[in-house]
Amino acid sequence: MNLNKKFLKNELIWLTSIGCEIIETDSYIIVKNKLIKTEDFNFLLLKRIIPEIKIIKIMKNHHLQFLKVAEKIVSYTNFIKERTEDINYVANYNREALDFLMKKSDNLYISSEKKWAVIFPQERLFSKTIVPYTICWGSDRIGKICLVFLDDIIGIYDFEIYPPFRNKGYAKQFFSSLLDKGSSSQTHQVFIQTWRENISANNLYFSQGFKVLDKYYYFKLKNFY
Repeated sequence: MNLNKKFLKNELIWLTSIGCEIIETDSYIIVKNKLIKTEDFNFLLLKRIIPEIKIIKIMKNHHLQFLKVAEKIVSYTNFIKERTEDINYVANYNREALDFLMKKSDNLYISSEKKWAVIFPQERLFSKTIVPYTICWGSDRIGKICLVFLDDIIGIYDFEIYPPFRNKGYAKQFFSSLLDKGSSSQTHQVFIQTWRENISANNLYFSQGFKVLDKYYYFKLKNFY
């Protein structure tokens, strides 16, 4: 299994944890969420190029308006390209550094025992594979993060530094502590995703050594109804 497929599998685990229904075939993946109606949680993802008429039929049968692909499509005439794009980043992380971050300290650490200071519209399904952590600085709860563990790869989701603690370097310090700069033999891969318009996140990830793995583009079905 190549790296792209591993990260896609990791992401599907997270999507399931937020209440998304996943339907997967050899040609495509359907993602649907009854409570969250945005395109990033309701789409048809192509694994390979298939005839446009078949795509439209599948999407209408599942009441989906958005098509998601890993390359720009110019031959489909019944779709309009959306401005937004998902950008997948990859880097190496140090397992020892992650273990250290999980230990309580007077500085920056992450805790699975302290609850998030946010409310979601749906119940989250957590497990040993999908773990929510509160980002802490001493006794302060300064942010949140969800890690999906799959083999040696971890996916980072729900990453947020809470508003009162932003612009103080905590996000940079977290990634600087986690990511491996080539000094350790116990490196594994970490995956994180954001959208193109999220300039601050893109700048942060680039500055911390993340590299772009791939991009996903969204297309909107013209005649949805």
